[in-house]
Order: sequence, then structure tokens, then C-alpha cells
Amino acid sequence: MRRRTVYPEKRASSSIYFLAALHHLTLTNHASHTQQSHMKFLIVDDSPEMRQMIGTVVTDKDDQILELDDGEHLVATYAAHRPDWVLIDIQMKHVGGLEATHQLKEQFPDARVIIITQYDDKYFRDQARTVNADAYILKDDISVLRDYVRQENQKLQFSKGGSHP
Repeated sequence: MRRRTVYPEKRASSSIYFLAALHHLTLTNHASHTQQSHMKFLIVDDSPEMRQMIGTVVTDKDDQILELDDGEHLVATYAAHRPDWVLIDIQMKHVGGLEATHQLKEQFPDARVIIITQYDDKYFRDQARTVNADAYILKDDISVLRDYVRQENQKLQFSKGGSHP
């Protein structure tokens, strides 16, 4: 059964720190006919509904999903859990996806990051390249996300001596 974990984040509000709600959600399994190894995804988006939709689109039943609602704790969460993929929105309340990706890639240059956004804009695409994001996918075309991740994972496994698809 797929595991979904939302990590709490500390927030400053009138000098009072509080933890965001911690949720453990179990999603309905969907059929998978691939022989892929299990993957771990870190989904970073300020919308719980969008995080759930991205998780549903991209994951197989045995994959693990970690979630953050802001880029503020991306580096620490990545360091602690080493996900196979980071799927991150651009616009968030405290630390946006471009800045968070820049911080992550400085410390973990091999981290695989996909920007998932509603902005079909040359400026943001160029910024995503500048911070070394691996891909830029529009939320309107999120169906390509699953195929992209699986194909890239197969390429990586093949390059490491695994079997070719």
C-alpha cells in the first residue's frame, strides 16, 4: 500500500512557532504493469489538492510520497530522506520553488528536480534552467509527468548496468 507522509514545518507568526498539520493519508492503489523499482517522491506544493493529484498521477502502489507545503525545508528534508525525485511548484508562500531548487542543487547537485507549474512563461523556463532543474512541466499537461519520470528512471538504471526496457 502506498505511503503518503506530510512533514510538519515550523512557521513564524507573531513570534509564535507552530507546526503545520501532520497527515498520514492512504490513497487507493492503482494498477501498475511495470517492473520498475520502487521510488520515493518529495512533492512540494502549497496546495494539498495539487500534492495529492501529483502523487496520484506519478506514483505506483509501492512508491513512497513525502510532502512539503513550502520550499523552506526542502534541503533538510531531502538530506534526511534522499528521494528519487523532487516535484516542486514555483509559487509558494515563504520560499518558492526556484529558490528552493537553487539551494538544493548547490548542496546536492545530483538531486533530480522537476518544476511543476501553471506558468507557461519563457522567463520562468529560463530561471528553471538557471537553477539546474531537470524538467519543467505545466500543471495543465501533468499527464506527461509519469511517463517522463519512468523513462528517466529507466535510463538511469540502464546506465548503472541494469536491464534496458
